[in-house]
Amino acid sequence: MTNLLVAQHLNKTLATTPPRTLLHDINLTANAGEFLSIVGPSGSGKTTLLRCLSGLDSLTSGNVWLDQEALTTMKPAKLAKLRRTTVSFIFQQYNLLPALTVYDNLVLPLRLAKRPVDQNQLNQLLAQVHLTAKLNQYPNTLSGGEQQKVAIARALLVNTRLIFADEPTGALDAQSRQMVFNNLKALTTVGTCVVMVTHDLELAAQTDCAIVLKDGRITTIFDHPTMAQLVPALADHWEVASC
Repeated sequence: MTNLLVAQHLNKTLATTPPRTLLHDINLTANAGEFLSIVGPSGSGKTTLLRCLSGLDSLTSGNVWLDQEALTTMKPAKLAKLRRTTVSFIFQQYNLLPALTVYDNLVLPLRLAKRPVDQNQLNQLLAQVHLTAKLNQYPNTLSGGEQQKVAIARALLVNTRLIFADEPTGALDAQSRQMVFNNLKALTTVGTCVVMVTHDLELAAQTDCAIVLKDGRITTIFDHPTMAQLVPALADHWEVASC
């Protein structure tokens, strides 16, 4: 198997008074074709970890490799190119540009990478995520769920080897959540690696590997996790009904 993501002794500390450490000695790997979920209570550092793994945030110490490229020694221009060509990110807050239409938001990563738009692929993706918004609408006219579908389709359209997803189903109804998850899962069959932060234990139980994060530390790693494993691992911090 090809390691697309490797983190060794990753630490993230804020330069506050006193300093506040958000991530403590994180070690993990994710392979091509693997779906990895990160679960934990609110404030455990899940989003911070995802941003550090993807190169969106800097590390205080440690190392991260994306597709065998070391982020800590990479020049900004090369890192920007890597994020355009190798990595996609589905943001919890959508990160759609309000001045651009739905269509322009969807194809923006392709334009930045100077790649053509495959209209057939775009139409297929929009059908897969059940996006009902018109392509000439603007983000502020869409519901939160529709904005999330645009953000998901935008990430899938780029066909990158790594997808980082921060609560990609959080704004969706139950049917849409499972549908989006199935789309992400299908990508792993062609070698895409997906790393997903989620509060939804039912979805985490369908991934290849689940990492439990508490207070910025990995406490448990489950291969082929089950609900019977995940619920007790989080019982002290999480009401099961919130899943």
